[in-house]
Amino acid sequence: MSEAHTNLNEASVASAEELAALRSLLQKFCAENIRPRVRELEDAGEFPRELYKELGELGAFGCIFPEEFGGSNMGFEALALVAEELAYAYPPVSASMNLQAATVPLMIKNWGRPEQINKYVSGLISGTVLGSSALTEPDGGTDLMGAMRTTAKRDGADYIINGSKMWITNANVADVVIVYCKTDTEAKHKGVSAFLVDTTTPGFEANRVKCRVLGNLMPTNGLTFTDMRVPADCMLGNEGEGF
Repeated sequence: MSEAHTNLNEASVASAEELAALRSLLQKFCAENIRPRVRELEDAGEFPRELYKELGELGAFGCIFPEEFGGSNMGFEALALVAEELAYAYPPVSASMNLQAATVPLMIKNWGRPEQINKYVSGLISGTVLGSSALTEPDGGTDLMGAMRTTAKRDGADYIINGSKMWITNANVADVVIVYCKTDTEAKHKGVSAFLVDTTTPGFEANRVKCRVLGNLMPTNGLTFTDMRVPADCMLGNEGEGF
């Protein structure tokens, strides 16, 4: 594993006073901007993109990222605190915010090349870029990696991706999606690779799956990839490192 991949996170630990101040800030924001608007936001039927920008400006997504990316470097306890307060305000906001505050930007920070990190991480934690992660497949069962059927085949300087995913949070509103594919269909989990895919890429299709339990503030989707061509430099990490 390369030197760039060994330090998975260097976030510091915030003091009790800093955590208390963060909690107070979140509580005030949620009381004024989320709890009174839940019915309005749900009835509108649209993902509240502006709300995510406001949360990004507040620093809600930057707890485990250094200041050079616009983060606060407060650590994972601070991130848990943010998730807790957002869940108290309205659970779907907390559940889907993890994509902005950890899953997508942290994957890119830890395994991305410098140009990928510079392109996406700051935007994701600021809430101006929305991210999603596409792993689950319709018939994948519990062995998500080994049973994966979505493939990425090398074609010159590109990969061509075909397949489908299911139950992918925020994919219909995202700007970038981490898509997991089999680049070696015989190697089970060791044959899985990950790609950073712009959702405007031809061949990318997201279809909203209505789920009353999740509501409109945490949309879930089925994805279809049809001869979707992506440059090889969209790969996150190296081939076969998706697991």
